[in-house]
Amino acid sequence: MMFRQVGTLVLAMLAAGCASLWPPEQNAAALAALAPAARCHADLPFFGYYKYTRDEPMQYMEPDGRIAMGNDGGWCMIRYQLTMPNGGLSAGEMEVTQPPVGGTVMVGTLDRLLRIAYQPNPGFTGQDAFLVHIKGPIPYVVPIRVFVGQ
Repeated sequence: MMFRQVGTLVLAMLAAGCASLWPPEQNAAALAALAPAARCHADLPFFGYYKYTRDEPMQYMEPDGRIAMGNDGGWCMIRYQLTMPNGGLSAGEMEVTQPPVGGTVMVGTLDRLLRIAYQPNPGFTGQDAFLVHIKGPIPYVVPIRVFVGQ
């Protein structure tokens, strides 16, 4: 019986310790409240350093985000899974370094996902672009290309 109590206590301590490794969320409430666009396709493929096998040299993939959406007053959001705690990507440390011309951007983290949300200005159609800086142990500048249709 004593082992079960100690084991439960150790598991609770480990869970609390792991949870504290993740930085606090950024703009979580505001991101959760955004009204989604009816037509939205947002994509940010894997980027950064990686290797498939132990014997293979490290590879690097440039970040390249894309959003295609309609302009109905809603937001289109990229969701990107964070890597392990305190490594690779760091939650809560993003900023827009080059804003879009035809819309508004909000960045942050929610549920351990990096979130990049875009809303076009009323009546805007065509192409737009912006840059997001992700700070952390390995900083990244992520270009996002946007196409807004009717």
